[in-house]
Amino acid sequence: MIHIKNLNLTFKDQIIFNDVSFTLHPNDRIGIVGRNGTGKTTLLRIIARLQKPDSGTIQKPSAFKIGYMPQELTLTSGKTILEETLSAHHDQTLSEQTMSEQTMSEQTLSEIDETENPLLEIEAKKILYGLGFIEQQLDQPVSTLSTGWKMRVVLAQLLMQKADFYLFDEPTNHLDLLAKEWFLGFLRSALFGFALVSHDRYYLDNVCTKIIELENGNCTRYNGNYTSYLKEKAERDAIIRATYENQKKEIARKERTINRFCAKASKARMVKKMEKDLNRIERIVIQDKPSTIHFTFPEIRQSGKEVLDIKHLSFSFPNNPILNDANFLLQKDERVAIIAPNGTGKTTLLNLIVGKYKQQDGAINIGYNVKSAYFEQDQLETFHPEKTIFETVQERTPASDQTIRTILGSLLFSKDLIKKKIKVLSGGEKNRVNMACTLLQHANVLFLDEPTNHLDIYSKEILLKALKSYTGTILFVSHDHNFVNKLATSILELDDHNLAYYHGNYESYLEQKKIFTSRNQIKTSSKTPKKEKNKTNELETRNNFKLRNNFKLRNDSKFNNDFESRKTINRLESKIHRLEKQIAELSKKLKHHDYGTTPFKKTFDEMQKKQAELNQKLHEWETFLS
Repeated sequence: MIHIKNLNLTFKDQIIFNDVSFTLHPNDRIGIVGRNGTGKTTLLRIIARLQKPDSGTIQKPSAFKIGYMPQELTLTSGKTILEETLSAHHDQTLSEQTMSEQTMSEQTLSEIDETENPLLEIEAKKILYGLGFIEQQLDQPVSTLSTGWKMRVVLAQLLMQKADFYLFDEPTNHLDLLAKEWFLGFLRSALFGFALVSHDRYYLDNVCTKIIELENGNCTRYNGNYTSYLKEKAERDAIIRATYENQKKEIARKERTINRFCAKASKARMVKKMEKDLNRIERIVIQDKPSTIHFTFPEIRQSGKEVLDIKHLSFSFPNNPILNDANFLLQKDERVAIIAPNGTGKTTLLNLIVGKYKQQDGAINIGYNVKSAYFEQDQLETFHPEKTIFETVQERTPASDQTIRTILGSLLFSKDLIKKKIKVLSGGEKNRVNMACTLLQHANVLFLDEPTNHLDIYSKEILLKALKSYTGTILFVSHDHNFVNKLATSILELDDHNLAYYHGNYESYLEQKKIFTSRNQIKTSSKTPKKEKNKTNELETRNNFKLRNNFKLRNDSKFNNDFESRKTINRLESKIHRLEKQIAELSKKLKHHDYGTTPFKKTFDEMQKKQAELNQKLHEWETFLS
């Protein structure tokens, strides 16, 4: 285990750690949280012995191995991806063998290495595949990779080291949703302990069993996941605030008494004692509550029912096909998340829609009365470093000065902060300035490319709240599970150079994929000769993902040529969704009635009736699609 004792650190007159002490146990799964600037990264670096505190100690057994993954790391290597990943274990093995190399011959070491290589290679490939690499990439030189993909190699190397305890500093920053799902499962089944700094609430809720909060130089430990932490913190804060108010009243009462009798000689002894008591009181200090955000969008004109109509769209870069005969219809008020692995064309699709790229075939039709705004990461590079936040937004939007101040305040920029120059802002702050520019365009359609990049959890929650209150249509890309799940009403999957539409949020999309993957495997196993199983199963799975289960795909000729068929599908799916919701509500209602009573029987009968209707609609829907 790791003992952190009496840790103190001050930076430029700001107290980062004030006598912080806690213990990390081998099986701990800890999330480290706190607002930006509270020292989360610094704490991990100190534990990893990469940075020294002003005072304090870090103690651990000599044989207890710690693995550390930084947010950013420059990886320069002439090796292939697989070789570089395996080198982490090789270097570690050599280091361990150095202690006993006098007793082991070179031949013995070589034999051990050759025996382990096949198993190590299988393990390395399993990790690399999970992180999004494909077989053809493994022989690609690391030097040809982007920064994001190099960080995936760093993560793979780290997992190959077999440490006793891991320190992860934003390990999912460069992972897409699919790779995040794999890494989440990996951590859930891991035998090692870890401390995780992350702005991804879904991870903090689903893999962490303890939370360490850094705030104002102090460290507070909470049992449970992030949601439990928020609840317990709110309860603690309420108790502290109530105690503070009582103490304030008691201090005021004593001060009034002292002031009343301080001039009377007969009361001098009592006054003196009261003054001593007052001085001995340890004053409770409470932090100001974060300001409540009230976000109101400027009034927007409503668009027509069909916002965006993509027909037979094709586009490719040299030797890199992106879309091939893709079709998609975006309707008014939808909030659609685009899902695909990194590098497969999500940003390219948005750039085609807004006209930054020209399609090579097909059509992109913008609907009636559509006014769109595009949030893109590259926009940050056009900000003038010497201009203030307010000036930057003012020159890029048609909004009034008061509206700009209101929106900036909603995005956590106070009256003083809006005077800060762009050049001194953090990545998250620049992101929020960019979002203010986007939201103030009076657009009725938003195209958003990674709007949650560089944002901490609190900022993400504010943005999520704002976008949920938006009365227009949204098509967006995000790799944040919680953000996608709570904002999206539909999922648009970019798969095999085509587009598939799924009704429902992200978790619904994952369930749909699981169900139909399972059905296709069963169907293929029962009907396909063994020699053809693999090939047919792949084709069946791919086709059924696109043609079944709560989505509308224009590629099928039936959908292309028969508008009434598409309307029927939409009507059935809406009815199914409504019935499922009604049944869930009746089920909850049933729990509040005693068995055998009239209210129980009435609710139960209604639920049975709705279930029968649902079964009938599901049968109609499946019959129509088959």
